[in-house]
Amino acid sequence: VTKTLNIFESPVLQIQYDDSCARDSIAFSFVSNGGAPISNIVWDFGDTPDIGDSAFVTAPSYYYNDEGQYSVILEVEDDNGCQGLAFLNLNVYSIDVDAFQYQGVYAGQSADIYATSTTAISFQWTPATSLSDASIYDPVATPDSTTTYTVQVQSIEGCLATDTVTIYVDHRRQIFMPTAFTPNGDGKNDYYTMSGNGICEFELTIFNRWGEKVFFTTDINE
Repeated sequence: VTKTLNIFESPVLQIQYDDSCARDSIAFSFVSNGGAPISNIVWDFGDTPDIGDSAFVTAPSYYYNDEGQYSVILEVEDDNGCQGLAFLNLNVYSIDVDAFQYQGVYAGQSADIYATSTTAISFQWTPATSLSDASIYDPVATPDSTTTYTVQVQSIEGCLATDTVTIYVDHRRQIFMPTAFTPNGDGKNDYYTMSGNGICEFELTIFNRWGEKVFFTTDINE
């Protein structure tokens, strides 16, 4: 009695992926060195049970909420009924950023804005035109109008995160001037002081009753 026995090679699999950042959509795929086409595919992404962390397509995408190490398992069956199995220990990284929320400034004033991150190696702010340096964590902003700045940070693993801060610009200009003062050394109203909001340039000249200039300054704090 003669019986022919066909021996087929089982699929040899290699899992591939394009990202390793939490809260990103990570695209998975695989390469098979088996001889027959793959007919059945089951992925297990190793996440918390019962949250739908499986897929049955050739190139799925998956979204991890948290950083950590995940055991990705791929099981396949080819047209010959041979099965293949592959494992991947995937390290998923996260990155955080928090931009300080600034309330507002008067027109012409500047504001120190900054962002904090425990894992960032680079910072990039946009729009950059009204910033002292768009590539540091704490630039000085001098916006002409209310502006929302976006900061994007990047980790050493290439993960990205963004946050925003809005600086509200008040174009109302106010100046407070006393109507008189008595520089007689009695400790009451001896100094003529002025203050205001949104003042970019200042010039003060004081004349006496005979029209003679007795004081001049361009420093509002003098």
